[in-house]
Amino acid sequence: MDPQLEALRERADQSLIAFLRAELDLGFTFARTAKIETDIDQAGVERARKLAERALETVYQFQARIADHEKRREIQERAGELEKLIFAMPEENSK
Repeated sequence: MDPQLEALRERADQSLIAFLRAELDLGFTFARTAKIETDIDQAGVERARKLAERALETVYQFQARIADHEKRREIQERAGELEKLIFAMPEENSK
């Protein structure tokens, strides 16, 4: 295989991993924000929840493209943690 092409693929994989890690970080931040706003602003809770869900959807959409299996597993585990956190949040209609 062409070494330049292999280096390009590796950089693309590293960039994807960094992007998905950032998305997960944002998702966790939004989930924590929703938790903080529970007793303050229900509309803020819903906005933060939707943004956390969007971040999770983005991760699920692109995680299969990660070539490094260990890194993919790391991303999947964090996505699973975020999903549990999101689904543990009370929904607007259940309050």
